[in-house]
Formats: sequence, structure tokens, C-alpha cells
Amino acid sequence: METADLRATVIEIISSETGIPVEGLHDHTLLEEIVEDSLELLSLITALRAKFGEFPDAWLPHIKTVHNTVEMLEAFVNGVVSGRAI
Repeated sequence: METADLRATVIEIISSETGIPVEGLHDHTLLEEIVEDSLELLSLITALRAKFGEFPDAWLPHIKTVHNTVEMLEAFVNGVVSGRAI
């Protein structure tokens, strides 16, 4: 999946799960500032996993901003972490 397409999909999922319009989400948007509670965060993670696959729980701390989320999922989708296949 191309980065631009992946980014757009991630933003659509975040928008859908948080109720924030797509136009209000940017690379630097902190998820902790837009996610209401742990239940909403769990719902977001579940939606991301439903779309992109079961990424490891150890990766969850890397989901901080829209940009971090896109980078993490791009690495997961492409099967590469730090230049090594996963």
C-alpha cells in the first residue's frame, strides 16, 4: 500500500472512531488529546487491526501521533522494521 493511501486510510479510521473530522487531523495530532478514554483507544486499535492486521501489542506505545501511527503501520504492512523483515 502506498504511503499516501495508507495515511488517508489511517486518518479515515481515526476520524470514524473519534468523531473528529478528517480535515481536523494532521500528522502532528496527538492521539492522547483526541481519544476520550481507554475504551475509545481500544476501539481505535481494534479498527486499525481489522484493516491492517494483528500488529504486535509491543508496538502500541508507538501510536502517539497520526504520523507515528502511519509509520508503524507502514512498517507492519511492508513487513519491515529497522531494515529487517518481520
